[in-house]
Amino acid sequence: MRKLWLKYTFYRLGLFLGLTVVMGLVGIPWVFAAIFGAMISFAISMIWLAGLRDQLSKEIYSKRNKPKDADEKVEDEI
Repeated sequence: MRKLWLKYTFYRLGLFLGLTVVMGLVGIPWVFAAIFGAMISFAISMIWLAGLRDQLSKEIYSKRNKPKDADEKVEDEI
């Protein structure tokens, strides 16, 4: 799960930084370039990174809902 989480985070961050730098170099003030970069990278990541996000959520769900051992069940009941 850790690799998948880092991969997703780096893709999102790279997309944001790439868009921000390109817009800043085009001549848009850096503050607005950062705001527009965040909005555009969010929209793009919702479409292009949906599969990766789904895989990550499935892994998180399976880790949170794994079957408990008999000892853990007894401790939970007490």
